[in-house]
Amino acid sequence: MHEPFSYRFKPGLVLLGIAAGLAEVGWGFDFSPPLQEVTVNVVGDTTVVYQVHDPYRGLVSGSDTTPGVAGTPQPVNGVVAWVADKVVYARVYDVRQGAWKGTNVTRRDATFVSEPQVSHGVVAWSADATGYCAVYDPGRGWVVEGVLTPAQIGIVKTAEGLVAFVSGAATVTWRCYDPMAGAWRGETVPGPGAPSVNDLTVADGLLAWSVNTVVYCRTYDQGRGTVAAVAVPVAAGYVPDLRINNGAVLWTDGLTPQTRGYNRTNAAWYSGPTLPYAHFYAYPTNGNPPLMVWYADLSLGATSRSWDFGDGTTAAQRTPLHIFNGWRRFTNSLTVAGPAGTHTAQHFIWTDTQPPSGTLLINSGQAYTPSVEVTLSLTATDNSGEVAGMRFSNDGTTWSPWEPFQTSKSWTLTPGDGLKTVYAQLKDPAENVSAALTASIRLDTRPPPVVSFSTTNFVVPESAGSITITAVLSASSVFTAAVDYATADGTATAGLDYASASGRLVFSPGQTMHTFTLWLTNDTLPELNETILLSFSNPTNCVVSNGAQVTIVDDDPPSVAFATERFNANEAAGQAIITVLLNAASGRTVTVHYATADGTGRAGADYVATTGLLSFQPGQTVRSFAVPLLDDLMDEPDETVHLRLFDPTNAVLGSLTNAVLSIVDDDPPTASFVSRLFFTNESAGSALVTVRLSSAYPQTVYVDYLVLNGTALAGSDFLAASGTLTFPPGTTNKSFVVNLIPDAVPEPIETVRLLLNNFVVCTPGPVTQAELWIVDAASAPWLFAPVQLPDRSVQVGLLGPVGHRYAIEASGQLTNWTELGRLTNTSLTSAFHDGSATNQPIRFYRARQVD
Repeated sequence: MHEPFSYRFKPGLVLLGIAAGLAEVGWGFDFSPPLQEVTVNVVGDTTVVYQVHDPYRGLVSGSDTTPGVAGTPQPVNGVVAWVADKVVYARVYDVRQGAWKGTNVTRRDATFVSEPQVSHGVVAWSADATGYCAVYDPGRGWVVEGVLTPAQIGIVKTAEGLVAFVSGAATVTWRCYDPMAGAWRGETVPGPGAPSVNDLTVADGLLAWSVNTVVYCRTYDQGRGTVAAVAVPVAAGYVPDLRINNGAVLWTDGLTPQTRGYNRTNAAWYSGPTLPYAHFYAYPTNGNPPLMVWYADLSLGATSRSWDFGDGTTAAQRTPLHIFNGWRRFTNSLTVAGPAGTHTAQHFIWTDTQPPSGTLLINSGQAYTPSVEVTLSLTATDNSGEVAGMRFSNDGTTWSPWEPFQTSKSWTLTPGDGLKTVYAQLKDPAENVSAALTASIRLDTRPPPVVSFSTTNFVVPESAGSITITAVLSASSVFTAAVDYATADGTATAGLDYASASGRLVFSPGQTMHTFTLWLTNDTLPELNETILLSFSNPTNCVVSNGAQVTIVDDDPPSVAFATERFNANEAAGQAIITVLLNAASGRTVTVHYATADGTGRAGADYVATTGLLSFQPGQTVRSFAVPLLDDLMDEPDETVHLRLFDPTNAVLGSLTNAVLSIVDDDPPTASFVSRLFFTNESAGSALVTVRLSSAYPQTVYVDYLVLNGTALAGSDFLAASGTLTFPPGTTNKSFVVNLIPDAVPEPIETVRLLLNNFVVCTPGPVTQAELWIVDAASAPWLFAPVQLPDRSVQVGLLGPVGHRYAIEASGQLTNWTELGRLTNTSLTSAFHDGSATNQPIRFYRARQVD
């Protein structure tokens, strides 16, 4: 590599390979050097002197003493080649190195060394059966290959980058230089049995020849690095006019014109002109600016070309030389055009090969993070003065897209607690990528602790003067947690009852408790308990809970007493409500015991004995308790219960600690027949029916009655009747008369229905319907109202005419009857006692008159 030097031309200078301002038409490959206006002189028939004007260095000369040189060598496209004494000399000027570069190939063992041919930077010659091709590669120097062919070489041809040899009668060997591989490529195609090859044609980057009845077409695909070959049979048996023109192989098969061109799309020959195929070689592709780059046009099928160097400059020449300035990557493009279309190829030139460097921090270097969302901080420097892009990864393998460089970046870590490493890469305008920068942080996504007050209600006596407020975290944390606190008026007033406070609590990692102090104002006023509100805000690495309060408990006790010395309650109310009062609201909970005691009322009969504890919450001045009352139907005077308060807490007893509860009787009486059954002899002419009130009542009571048909009929057996019974105050019994109609007709016992209704200032009693049984002198006996006594014996009633004797019989199946005893009926109804029924599961009774 040459030593750097300072170019004396403006940035972006393009040096052309031919006369300035002219564009060269060329269809094939061109390896010519950029400076092509070379002059050659021979001094004394032995010394060859060659010169070129270097725009950076002026006139640069070189010379070789080569005895036997024949004539003056002619430079072609900037290359000088000659043969002297079986030594072939080739010289080219390397403008990048500022020196002539040459190669000498000696074949003194050969019987014949041909005159070298030069075309588009390629030198070709032969020595007996060996064909030689040479080219100057600016990155490798001269690249020479000697190709041994099967026989003496008779034909040597070179044009637009291709070299072809014909050895023996019909063997064709050809080569093309591949600068990407740094080697010559090609093939040897034998023509066994062929008389000769006399139409070998090399032009436009193509070569073609015919052997017997086959036309061979060849080129080299520089983009793919492969030989492109096709053999086309000729039907006519011979080819009279094989030629290459405008990038196509042409011939006539009989009378049919044939065309073959190379199709870059599918890498195959086809019946048409060669498609434009842009390709080029640049050297060097990277280096520090100013960077001089040598270009070789490796295109096919082109009649024109346009270079764009990516720095605002262009050219139309085949082998330009371009100088790049600035630290960056330049996109070079070559667009070629021909009869079959256009095509473009691109390569990059880097004038900056040094990657950027920098640093990476996560969350400003914190050791822990509670969230996968973090902030990356970056610094970066580059020799170009600019860092163009950055990208990031969580694993060093899968990267985010490139983005413009900035000093801060929001980034998401991979989930899952543990140590996390972030990778970053930087690149400069020349696409140089830095080694990965790394930074690590430990992810801890456990829920942040909750900051709360140690209790929701701090209670403090007013006289204490101050209280310490404790804030706690629900769990220790690896992060520093902080929260603001503040007080606010509840029922207490800042400046009068307490001193307002605010601040910020900072919990170091691992710390779970913090405190602050509130100062209180002590006064002598009896008052309610007062509250101060506490709250948190602006949490960092923690979550705030609900607030709390401070309750300032007043110290002055109130007095507790009954609301009145006498309470009244109706017996039917079910309970009496007893009210107890505080003379002033208290800030503390006040309690007092209460109890009942018998006056004229009796516990268990008139009321339920009651004891208990009344509790006055702060601010309450009225409380009550209930004394359950026992309601009865008795008309009785008002009754009293004694009430007592004792053993208060946070209070003193007032003047009314004893009171009296009066139970006022208010039950209206019930009205009822005195019996469900009334009995009378038909001959009596009338019957008296009695109605009774359950108790005397201070008001007048009214009850209606009705006398209705039963088995007896009104008008035949009795007189229908109705009316109202009036009970003056204090009266309990009233009666009405049922008038009977006696007759001489023997008949069974008959019934009259009795009914009470329309109760005024009373309620229906247990018997509001009854019957009057009328007994005729000839009536059969009637048994009624059987009752099983506690000893399981049975008593039955007998109804029948007075003065007769009756047998009482019993049966278990209503078939066999047994006489149990006899009795004489002396007063309409008599009772019979059956002591033998105690062991009988069921028994039926009947009466039979026996006199």
